[in-house]
Amino acid sequence: MVASYVIWYIVVGNAAGVLVFLWIWMLMGFYALLKFPKFVVVGKCHGNSSPWLQTLTVCLALLSVVSTVLIIGYELQVQVLGVAASESNGQPAYPTYLLAPYRLATVAGGLFVAWIWTIFPFPISEGSELRRDLGASLYMLANFSSLVHEIVQSRVRGVEGDIRKKGTHAYNLEKARMTVFGKLLLLLNDMRTNSAFSKFQVRVGGRFPKEEYEGYACQHVEVTERRMLTVKTLDSSNASNAYSTTRP
Repeated sequence: MVASYVIWYIVVGNAAGVLVFLWIWMLMGFYALLKFPKFVVVGKCHGNSSPWLQTLTVCLALLSVVSTVLIIGYELQVQVLGVAASESNGQPAYPTYLLAPYRLATVAGGLFVAWIWTIFPFPISEGSELRRDLGASLYMLANFSSLVHEIVQSRVRGVEGDIRKKGTHAYNLEKARMTVFGKLLLLLNDMRTNSAFSKFQVRVGGRFPKEEYEGYACQHVEVTERRMLTVKTLDSSNASNAYSTTRP
């Protein structure tokens, strides 16, 4: 809100000057987002500075950029189209010093209503979503391990076929492996996101064991990396054998 006042009134509403100062403000806001991309989704900090301070900085930068664009964009619309055209949808055209606090109050009210409806009529929290994602990721990890095991067995027996030919056993296994691997990565990303946001959820029924679920997620990553390393090792050995047989 304060940035909107400065951007609009420092150049007395001149469109060219407003766009220049709006660009500078957006550059400053997106610098924080690009400097700390892991905090766009409220993550952990492994550096020396305070994680809460960096998280708050990124959140404020994102909200400031969005709200400033909404306020200044509406005022430029009124300036270009006129008051009559801007009020044709039933919304009054307010000056900037009135529009900015109205927009801020609307956003705050929307966040408060959203906070209430995360508890009533039924508490759907990040913790419940994290439990669901954990069960689904265990199922996908079992499928992924089974596919890797079948790939290893097929290559040991020499019955996998040409992986580049559609319809062969090796082609079907590789296609299924990559499909399951993609779904597993999405589930792991959802688990990290819900785990990060669980620190802000309303405590209904006691403390959520966030650390235990983060440990499960780390173990999932380790098991997945080991399975991928197994397949890569087989690919490297096959490539070495092919090179040795074709070398004069």
